[in-house]
Amino acid sequence: MGGSGKTQLALEFCRRSEANGRFASIFWVDAIDPKSVAQSFAAIAEMIFNKKVDLADADASVQLVIDAITRWQTSWLIVFDNFDQPDAFKGRSIKDYFPRGKKGRILFTSRHAGARGLGHLITVSSMSESEGLELLLRRSGNNKNDDNSVVGKDIVRRLGYLALAIDQAGAYITARSLSLNLYIDHYNNRREKVLKETPAVWDYTRKLGNTETEISLSAFTTWEMSFEQIGGDDNSKRCGEHLLTISAFFDNKDIFEELFKVYFELERPGWMEPFNDNCVWSTYEFQDVLAELSNLSLLQILETGPLGSRFSLHPLIQDWVKLRLSPQDRKTYATEAISALAAFIDTKDAVKLALQSKQTIISHLDASVQNDVSFLTHEDGLGTQHLIHATLSFASFYLSQGRYTEAEQLYGRALAGSEKQLGPDHPDTLRAVHNLATVYQSQGRYTEAEQLYGRALAGREKQLGPDHPDTLGTVHNLAIVYQSQGRYTEAEQLHGRALAGSEKQLGPDHPDTLRTVHNLAIVYQSQGRYTEAEQLYGRALAGSEKQLGPDHPNTLRTVHNLAIVYGLQGRYVEAEQLYGRALAGREKQLGPDHPDTLQTAEDLVNVQHLIWPPFPPTIL
Repeated sequence: MGGSGKTQLALEFCRRSEANGRFASIFWVDAIDPKSVAQSFAAIAEMIFNKKVDLADADASVQLVIDAITRWQTSWLIVFDNFDQPDAFKGRSIKDYFPRGKKGRILFTSRHAGARGLGHLITVSSMSESEGLELLLRRSGNNKNDDNSVVGKDIVRRLGYLALAIDQAGAYITARSLSLNLYIDHYNNRREKVLKETPAVWDYTRKLGNTETEISLSAFTTWEMSFEQIGGDDNSKRCGEHLLTISAFFDNKDIFEELFKVYFELERPGWMEPFNDNCVWSTYEFQDVLAELSNLSLLQILETGPLGSRFSLHPLIQDWVKLRLSPQDRKTYATEAISALAAFIDTKDAVKLALQSKQTIISHLDASVQNDVSFLTHEDGLGTQHLIHATLSFASFYLSQGRYTEAEQLYGRALAGSEKQLGPDHPDTLRAVHNLATVYQSQGRYTEAEQLYGRALAGREKQLGPDHPDTLGTVHNLAIVYQSQGRYTEAEQLHGRALAGSEKQLGPDHPDTLRTVHNLAIVYQSQGRYTEAEQLYGRALAGSEKQLGPDHPNTLRTVHNLAIVYGLQGRYVEAEQLYGRALAGREKQLGPDHPDTLQTAEDLVNVQHLIWPPFPPTIL
């Protein structure tokens, strides 16, 4: 069964192996499907090589890790967790992800009987997909043909391989003489009814307390009985109940302590009082509450490490927690979860976050947006006045991760809400206009971006003044739009204005000032004004090295572009030196397969052979 302890057993084996030094290195891979495996291998590559990895080339990341570990002369262990759907790996075998050699060991956790062919087997009482399918077909009275098997497996997966839920589903299907393919539709549209209903004659019963009265157990009543056992005084009980409930409004996987800690430090909600130790967050009290919820089987996975605790909910537990609430309470918890996640995002620099952290945040963002669709309305959801800040925070994070469609939708909602609540020229409205233009610009939709930047600029000049940093930011971005369209004269004029204003307001070495210097240099370079471009690149490089460091992506971008200018002037030796520096830095910071790294490598080869390509190198 899901939650029966397979992952916890594997984790305990890892902990003991680490304690006794059995393995020099231990890695954990999420083996749900090829995408999750590739993401795990990308995270492993970052740890091994201490540099960014481009997720766009998943196969390269996987092979990079396999080749590196195969060469190791020290012992290692790789755990492939949740290898539940071998069919998801169509076209390749899970063994394709195995490093070779005699120094390593591989451990699987799986609900699927097909995993038994991978090696030695240690069993934990669990319902595999085939067993769940057999139970479902037997209880529902359906024959095992190809169509029923396909649909039945979908049902078993959706119910998380929980024997009770599967048996209950079979009884529900039998009572209504449903075809299997209609069950998922029933589950999606009347989930509460499905999870609560039991037949008149039912194998699963339990006596309540000291009485002789037996009740029929459904998935709902089983979890409700556990929920009622949350103990402690009134504050502690309320805290445990609230923590579990709000957690159901995030993604069910990888819910982490810092998310709640930041919310506590900023908002101090009353239900978090047990976590308050003289106005300081108490990680020990938080872990105690999680331990109790885990002991009651209300958490699927619980891990505690030096950076805090992380836990997951079974997907059916997540459904049940939401369904046990009234519609108004669902609104309240969905809104609170959105606010808590936005507060956490606001404290983080998306550029500096680790790859896995970004992926986790995105999964919680997706869940929050879905909750907005499911439980909130146009009057109280994302884009309305009390959630306008959260809407902008979510949109900005989506934009930073290249999720342009989601960013555009949320910025559009923020803009509509701000115009309605605050007026067309309010600073928050104009910020939404500016940010939506940035999304269009990132997608190459320059005409739409130009229109919105023009509106934002006019409004900001009027509301904030011509030299306000926000106004200058819009000037700078509009200049880049002109630059991208080949309108260099207009771009030069705006960059010049942005530069003069930024030097006055922020100083000559502020990163925003240096960014404008760099982009003005690109305009000069595109016009063949190499001497002026070289001077500006030189200034931008010196300032960026001082303010950001020699290996910051902005610094390396300037190094690369200055090398292009040297090459265009026939100064190949100097160009070669700068390309070499940019390549080494980008391999370290971005990874060997990032597009920027590959472009630098290509340009370096061209310079080394003194053969210039028939088209100019790409300006990054």
